[in-house]
Parts: sequence; C-alpha cells; structure tokens
Amino acid sequence: MYQGKIALVTARDIYLFSLNGHPIAHTSLANSLSSFNFTQTSTDHVPEEFTGNLTFLNREFLKFGPLFVIGVGSQLALYRCVPGVQIFEDEEVKPWTLEEQGRLNRSEDHNGGDCTMVKFIG
Repeated sequence: MYQGKIALVTARDIYLFSLNGHPIAHTSLANSLSSFNFTQTSTDHVPEEFTGNLTFLNREFLKFGPLFVIGVGSQLALYRCVPGVQIFEDEEVKPWTLEEQGRLNRSEDHNGGDCTMVKFIG
C-alpha cells in the first residue's frame, strides 16, 4: 500500500486499486519490455512469472507517478503508475496505466535462484 493505492501481483499480472477497491490500472508481464527476444522462437518461449516481493519507492511527491519494483525471475522489474491526463478540454481523461521502466539483473553476489525479496534503500 502506498498513498492510497494497493498493488496486487499474481503470477503474470499486476493490478492497482484504490483503498476503497476501485480498479485503477492493470498490466501483464507478457506486455513487458523484456518479453521479446530475437533468439527465442515462439515454440520455446516460457512465460515470465512474478517471483518476488513488491515494494514502492517511498517519496512524498513523484512528478510522473509512483514507482515500484517487483522480482521477475532473476531480474528486478521497475514499474511506474502513470496517472491519466486530459490533453484537450473536449476529450475524456485517459485511464491510468502501469508502464515498465526497465529491468536490472540480480547481483552476482548470489549464485542462481530467483529474486524473492526486493526493497528500495536510501
């Protein structure tokens, strides 16, 4: 939970809700930046799965939306919750989205295994 938002992660999906249970945004790990690989064929693709904790970056004000990180296999995936905006007065407000910002490989200090615990420090 972070500033009135609750994140729920299943094996392959991420959901963001308000404190009263209203759905805010959703994304799938299949839609992530690293889901495409030139060396893989469609027959040997194994879907990525959430393997670790979820933690928000605890800052008072993040100009472009809250950041959080999750463990996905041997990597850390950084996501941003992008608030919906209204560009022109005569259009509706666009819905909030969850957008992957990038991935980091786990530390080489640990041999093998998936990322099961993540935390922002500092």
